[in-house]
Parts: sequence; C-alpha cells; structure tokens
Amino acid sequence: MTEDQNKLAALKVLIVDDHMTARAHLKRVLRDMGITQADEAENADAAAAKATADYNIIFLDWDMPGKTGIEILRNFRGNNAFDDTAFVMVTAKSEPDDIIAALRAGATSYIVKPADPADVRNNVAEVLEWIAQQKKLRR
Repeated sequence: MTEDQNKLAALKVLIVDDHMTARAHLKRVLRDMGITQADEAENADAAAAKATADYNIIFLDWDMPGKTGIEILRNFRGNNAFDDTAFVMVTAKSEPDDIIAALRAGATSYIVKPADPADVRNNVAEVLEWIAQQKKLRR
C-alpha cells in the first residue's frame, strides 16, 4: 500500500443523511477510494449517539427532519472534542449564501449533491490537508 492508501484506509468517517440511497452512494464512493471505516446515521439523534471524536470526517446533509445539518454542525463545533474533526456538508443547496453559511457555522468543506466521485476525491484530499494542519497546530 502507498502512503496515501494507508491514510485513506485509516480514516474513520460518519455519513449523516436522512436518505438511505444518498448514504449508500457516498459510502460506495468512499469505499472505492479506499475508505472502509464508514458508519451511517439517518438523523441528528442517531448522529449524536454515534459521533465521537474518533471520527476524522463527518459528512452532513443539510435538509433533514428534526435538526438540520447546520444545527448538528453547530452543536458539534460547540464541543472542543471535535476541533480536529472535519465536517463536510453534502447537500443540494448550491447558492453562494448557503455555502458561506455552512463555512461560518464551522464546515471544513462543502459538496453539492449529487456527489460526483471526482468531487468527493478532491474534497477528501483537501480535507486530509486540513486534518494535517490541525495536527501541526496542536503540537
């Protein structure tokens, strides 16, 4: 395995989306990249029950029943245990104001649905850089 493949294989991710097909699609794209530790949650309650600081990346849908992805993001960002966790919004919302709102709420990155595999790969590469920078800052 190359160093990049090892980094991807070591990642632990959580996919939070109320649509099973969207979760399955993203999980398949991640698996094809070599990310095999991908858990799923269908709403805010399930995300809160599963999410720990052990996750390197949490992918969040915006529009879900109950709490929105932005509300979930704000809750996690309010907990210092998640300072080194990357949060990626994966949503159909594509307006610049939506992207800015997500970034201001603490999103590390943003993917517009449907999640194209090339976009996901590029996004994960950028997020890995962010994670590396976070680790350097904590030293």
